[in-house]
Amino acid sequence: MHEPILQDRYKHGLIASLLTMAYLQVKDILLHAEKLRTFLRGFAERHQRKASNDLLAGLFQDVKEHEKQLERCLDEFQSDDSSVSLETWIQYPGDDELEQTMTSLSAVAEQADEEVLKQLLIAEEALLRVYKQAQEQTSAQQLQELFETLIEIQDHHLRNIANCASEYGQMRHS
Repeated sequence: MHEPILQDRYKHGLIASLLTMAYLQVKDILLHAEKLRTFLRGFAERHQRKASNDLLAGLFQDVKEHEKQLERCLDEFQSDDSSVSLETWIQYPGDDELEQTMTSLSAVAEQADEEVLKQLLIAEEALLRVYKQAQEQTSAQQLQELFETLIEIQDHHLRNIANCASEYGQMRHS
């Protein structure tokens, strides 16, 4: 008896979520990601200078190097006459998550190392989700390959951060 009402609510919810999805060009999505990566480079540089030990200083150096590696990867892609691919329009949920991530990172500037590491992981995971969402929304071979490369680089980087955070936690509690 309530099934038609539930189906109707589901349809309205689905339609509402589809309407809030924006279409952006790939180059604009990459610009949103670049904004967070630039923020992360500055964040890592500040925290590297005031790191309480060599492990954390090394981690923040790795974050800076990782962001430079991603930048080089994207520069290579753009120089390979792929600019037409970057003009491709795809469905994208927006950059709210990236903006919230930067706000959260700004708020942990003076907090304990564990909280800084936690928020750094959240930020890096947000970038991974951006690349995965973009890859899911495109069928162009060049873009599939680009986002697959970005996903692999980002996933490897996340594992390194998680390992470092784990090692730091063990070091602090021993």
